[in-house]
Amino acid sequence: MDGRPRAARRQGARGLRLAEPSPQPRLVPFFPTQIVIESWPGFEAGGAALRDTILARRAADRDPSPRWRSTPDLPHWGGEAARALCDHVLRRIDGMTVDKEQRAEGRGFRWTMTGWAEVLDRHGAIDLRSHPGSSWTAICDIDDGGGTEGGDLVFLDPRYPAVRMPIPELRPRRRDGTPDQHEVRIAARSGAIVMFPSWLMHGVRPFDGDRPRVSIGLTFRADWIG
Repeated sequence: MDGRPRAARRQGARGLRLAEPSPQPRLVPFFPTQIVIESWPGFEAGGAALRDTILARRAADRDPSPRWRSTPDLPHWGGEAARALCDHVLRRIDGMTVDKEQRAEGRGFRWTMTGWAEVLDRHGAIDLRSHPGSSWTAICDIDDGGGTEGGDLVFLDPRYPAVRMPIPELRPRRRDGTPDQHEVRIAARSGAIVMFPSWLMHGVRPFDGDRPRVSIGLTFRADWIG
């Protein structure tokens, strides 16, 4: 028992059953990792003001390091644009989440969000990390800093034993014929939002832009009700 409502029922939940084998071979990808990438609809209206608010907050801290991270209470000091961004992402991750034991009277959980801002100066980077205890994480680029190299958001393959196999250079062939990857990079782009499961290891490569790279991180924890 894990102390949460319906834990015993959840342990006995049945998984997906595949159809009977067909005469022709089929490639069936097990355990896909859901990553959603989109442009923030409110970026044109609120992005510049939000960037200026974050940079002013950083300046008030007088932190000379190439990487600055705010306190985790962004909605309280980030202004209307920050709250609009948080609300937008909340709607997205809520729509991507299924409670397999949802009752007829409604859902049995509520979301608790944590939000912060990060600023990278030239050569700044963010170490690989995950967010245990949360269900979803989102990163929004408010200003990509204008760099031509580096600053990519990096994801590591969560199937950890794969990189410890005797010949890790041998990869399965995917449906499109390309080899499976153990690392994926997404280039920074102002206004882009990337949403992914919080257990996925991620970081930011060293950045070479001439102006600060400004981003926002959000995590969403599901708290069970009753």
